[in-house]
Amino acid sequence: MEMKDFILKCPTKKHWEKIGIIPHHGILMPLFSLHSQKNSGIGEFYDLLPIIPWLKSLGMDLLQLLPLNDTAYDPSPYNAISSLALNHVYLSLHALPYLEKNIELQEGLKEFAPLNLEKRVNYTQVYDLKLKWLKHYFLLTFNLFENDPSYQKFISNSSWLEEYALFKAIKADQNEAPFLSWPQNLQDISDANYKNLLKRYSADLNFYYFLQYLCHMQLKKVSEFAKENHLFLIGDLSFLVSLDSVDVWKHPQMFDKNLIAGAPKDALNQSGQKWNFPAFNLEEMKKSNYFWWKNKVQNLALYFDIYRIDHVVGLFRLWVMTKDEEPLMGRYNPQNPLLWESTGKTLLMAMIKSSSILPIAEDLGIIPPVTYKVLHELGICGIKILRWQKDEKGFFPFNSYDPLSVTSLSTPDLEPLALWWQNFPNEAKKFSEFKHWAYSPTLSFAKRKDILSDSHHTSSIFHLNLLQEYLALFDNLISDNLQDERINVPGTVLPTNWSYKFRPSVEEIISHKELSKNIKEILRYR
Repeated sequence: MEMKDFILKCPTKKHWEKIGIIPHHGILMPLFSLHSQKNSGIGEFYDLLPIIPWLKSLGMDLLQLLPLNDTAYDPSPYNAISSLALNHVYLSLHALPYLEKNIELQEGLKEFAPLNLEKRVNYTQVYDLKLKWLKHYFLLTFNLFENDPSYQKFISNSSWLEEYALFKAIKADQNEAPFLSWPQNLQDISDANYKNLLKRYSADLNFYYFLQYLCHMQLKKVSEFAKENHLFLIGDLSFLVSLDSVDVWKHPQMFDKNLIAGAPKDALNQSGQKWNFPAFNLEEMKKSNYFWWKNKVQNLALYFDIYRIDHVVGLFRLWVMTKDEEPLMGRYNPQNPLLWESTGKTLLMAMIKSSSILPIAEDLGIIPPVTYKVLHELGICGIKILRWQKDEKGFFPFNSYDPLSVTSLSTPDLEPLALWWQNFPNEAKKFSEFKHWAYSPTLSFAKRKDILSDSHHTSSIFHLNLLQEYLALFDNLISDNLQDERINVPGTVLPTNWSYKFRPSVEEIISHKELSKNIKEILRYR
């Protein structure tokens, strides 16, 4: 059976019909990594507006982003304090309504100028300064928004918004302390006490409603502009949520706060990983008909056409440990391997049925065969990292990849191609032999371009690479130190994690004629 016929018999049939069962090409870029002439120290929603037609001009139709959820003071996009709320740090302040009428607000934007000049994102400073500016903006303009029909529609249709706003208001009142350290009456979310808390903090809720409305309107505009340009936006479904989140505070029965999620040891992390995320209470999630998962997918569907499920293997079995245990002492939940297939398939089916946007899955790491089996049955693409597609005899031919897949050169958690090539010479030499090349520690322009072309001409349906993989064609578009081009090192707490900025600005990227010319050649070369 041909792949197209197979997909059209899968549970994701209707999702695929919206996207098209044809080769798709695109770029992954963390929003925080962009910078432009008008932004405020970090990439912002409207920085994507010029990127969209640029991608279309190259012959691409995909733009993938990392999670955009509110993470408070943590720069990691995967440590969300809400699985639904957007992060106000991405607001394009210069484009907010009524700004042109207030000189004081315009002058306040000048405070961000030094942050724009920094080589890395100073997330904490940006977060604080934006919050301060937005509070001032709220005081001066909220009366112009509160009776607007679109504002009223947003707050009435967002069932999650009230508990999020209350959580944020209490957290601010408690000097951002983790909610598990709050006084007991603030941790009590019984119906009666919840109503009391709403009354107590009623004066503070509108500010957080307001921020979410502004975020929604800006991201919705980006989404609509992408549709006008026939470009598909790919969102990212964070698999887990912070222990200090509104989700755990308001819905504690859905989580097991005594168990911490992580990952067993693998080739990249011999000690395993311990994350600051609570494990799920699978029985309670089942009793609720998986509403937590469905809500997350439905919220993504407001803005995106496709979504990537982070750490999809965790839907089948999650590596867990107590707070006092090291990762190597952990265990799988469920522990019985016979339960893994049904657990994962049930969760995935609940997500598939909850919306019309197409899921793809991050299936890297130690993956049991049942995960691949279920993903294939459901018509969900996994990830193929070009450098890892090999057996004991050598690399697989590019036309032998399962079409139901996404080919990439790297991910935000991996070294970009050139750094891998330099740091893992034995692996790079084997790839050179496969390509019939003589190995050199430094990738030449021609070889880099050829590998990029390889990644776009595998038999996978999707082809996605980090933007810096293309920028690296030109030395002046990346850092002199290749290590600085890495976005994150898993299992570590480093100041360089999640603070990466592209060296060129948005304006420089889209106007770089040689970059555009070579990307077009990469897509059509073969």
